[in-house]
Amino acid sequence: MIDSKFRQINRKKWLEIGLLLAIIACTLISLAGYFGRWHILLEIASHFRLQYFVASILLMILFLLLARHSKIGLAICAFCLAINLAEILPWYLPVPNNHLEISGKPLRVLVSNVYYKNQDYPRLISLLRQEQPDLAIFLEINDKWSVSLDQLKYLMPYSLSLLKSQKFGLALYSKLPLENAVYQDFGLKGRPSIVANVTVGSEKVTIIGTHILAPMNFAYIQQRNKQLAAMSRYLGEITTPKIVFGDLNITMWSHYYKEFVKTAGMRNARAGFGVQPTWYKKLPIFYIPIDHCLVSPDIQVRNSRVGEKVGSDHLPIIVDLAIPQS
Repeated sequence: MIDSKFRQINRKKWLEIGLLLAIIACTLISLAGYFGRWHILLEIASHFRLQYFVASILLMILFLLLARHSKIGLAICAFCLAINLAEILPWYLPVPNNHLEISGKPLRVLVSNVYYKNQDYPRLISLLRQEQPDLAIFLEINDKWSVSLDQLKYLMPYSLSLLKSQKFGLALYSKLPLENAVYQDFGLKGRPSIVANVTVGSEKVTIIGTHILAPMNFAYIQQRNKQLAAMSRYLGEITTPKIVFGDLNITMWSHYYKEFVKTAGMRNARAGFGVQPTWYKKLPIFYIPIDHCLVSPDIQVRNSRVGEKVGSDHLPIIVDLAIPQS
């Protein structure tokens, strides 16, 4: 009897220790993301704020159910929850500029990384016919995708595409004429972006459709950061309204992302509409927001949302903008 009670107490103690180690680990990883400029691994830790937030909630529930007397464990849970909530909540708070009743020409933008192995062409075409975007950037297109996207010519007659390889092609489609359209390398040769102007009403807008290098290893992460730095300097010199849309392969919580938008003078269109994860790699645990539409402060964002699945490992994003007129 005494031995059985002792074993029960012992199990509870080990369970409490296990929970304590789990929340300490979650908290340390959460804090590591704030020091991304110091090391690449720390920067990677910044991308999973949603996961850390959910984990801290689950661990707090387990503490309340199984180890309620552990004040240290509950305190660490609360701290971990708070530091991640501080990074997530601002994306859901209203942005004053988005709710101003300004006279502006509407512009709908769509971003879709189609995934080069995806062959479900009709799903994307159906989405485009439904959403009717004015501008659309498609990433990871290959020869077959290029042929399929030609069905959009009657919707968006102006286009520019580059089939750099079977994995890294990109195509820009538009209802508006593309002016001064060029392929532009930013900090990395061989991975160009599409830069063009479109005239919306009476206003000329600079647009950049891009697919930044994926952070598959340390060298790629460094090259990704060089691309972002070069593009931000380029954008910082443009005085007209500007839009950057595509797969940036970085989340809003990264130090390098924050440096990018600061130097470029841009803001994320999803601000006020939520985190909106776009890359999921089949399992929800990997959901992170790496596809973006960034706009200059003079452009109003009326809505930003994630589209339905199109057979890719990315979800498309659809953004409704209002371009102020001179």
